[in-house]
Amino acid sequence: MAAAHAAGPEPIIATRSATFDLLAVFIQRRPREFADFHGRHDSRVRYDSGLPRRAHNSERTPARQIRDCEPGERRGVSPPMSLFLRRPPSPNMIRTCLFDLGNVLLRFSHERMYEQIAALAAKSPLDVKRAIEATGLVNDFECGRTSQAEFQREIERQLNCSVDPESFARAVADIFEPDAALPPILDQLRRSGVRLVLLSNTNEIHFNWIQQEYDILDHFDDLVLSFRVGAMKPDAPIYEAALEAIRCEPSDCFYTDDILANVEAGRAFGLAAELFIGPDDLKQQLTSLGVDLT
Repeated sequence: MAAAHAAGPEPIIATRSATFDLLAVFIQRRPREFADFHGRHDSRVRYDSGLPRRAHNSERTPARQIRDCEPGERRGVSPPMSLFLRRPPSPNMIRTCLFDLGNVLLRFSHERMYEQIAALAAKSPLDVKRAIEATGLVNDFECGRTSQAEFQREIERQLNCSVDPESFARAVADIFEPDAALPPILDQLRRSGVRLVLLSNTNEIHFNWIQQEYDILDHFDDLVLSFRVGAMKPDAPIYEAALEAIRCEPSDCFYTDDILANVEAGRAFGLAAELFIGPDDLKQQLTSLGVDLT
């Protein structure tokens, strides 16, 4: 058997240099993914084109056979070419921008809401704040599990009052102020061919008011809203919905949010996520990624 083996072609010891060149680029640009890939494979098994030795058919030509490494010999691993075909992150590869709404595109004030409801109910703003918290329905309302009418009824019960539905909706919703510096940035992104997607924890009262009073939503190609998705940031389902809406690789999508927990959740899904501080910082973050804002 040893003589027959010696007479055949030399076994493959290493992959072609071109593949190693690609692997070097991959390791440099995506070290975490390479580490994850390497950790999923048994280093004791020799690979060729991503196939373990035990998976090779014994009738393959000798040139495709793989031998075990000798003691002390460096084992080479050739990852599946699908890893190379995925475009590595690049400073000029941002294809989509994912924006939060509240305190990013529109500033808002809960205190203003408490004051406006208090004026209708003849209560103090603190009473209103406590009543809203006592309902336990805020998250359900933001996730679309509680209707506007049910939300209002429970607040009225807590405050022992009755309020006209239209007046109540206005008191809840009229809490936003636009930031004049943001629409020009959105316009510049659209001129650069960047897809714009909104990702927001919001409810039907706020959304309907914003749609009616402001044109900020007109800039967006798609809207991912908690009360439609049935989940809120930073929970996974709403990010999964966002990944469907961005229509690109997560690494090619810039995401900005004013809440750190939401930013960290975005990063966990592979998004190029940054904390929103202000319009100037936003422009710097975008230009550092190669986005043209001229």
